[in-house]
Amino acid sequence: MNGMQKRTLAHVWTFAGVPLTFALFVAGGYAIWGTPMPFKGGLEFLLLATLIVLSLSGALAIAVTFNRLWWLRVTAAVVYFTSMLVVLSFVALLVGCFNGDCL
Repeated sequence: MNGMQKRTLAHVWTFAGVPLTFALFVAGGYAIWGTPMPFKGGLEFLLLATLIVLSLSGALAIAVTFNRLWWLRVTAAVVYFTSMLVVLSFVALLVGCFNGDCL
């Protein structure tokens, strides 16, 4: 696999894989527990841990794809991480609404 293919795969993961994986995780929580708000009663850490791990994996993929200055890598990773936290929060809300759990 050459550098261009690696960068393309990293970008596909960051912009499609991370949100889709999180949406599947949240939908799976609704399917398994079958209750409104499946991540309550001590299970909130699962949702939070998944949110953070997936966002960090995307931030790492973004940082690796930058071939420039180190501060540009860090800035891109931080911007991606914070924006993906917001995006994934909306994904969780959207999946919840599709499962009849709108706030």
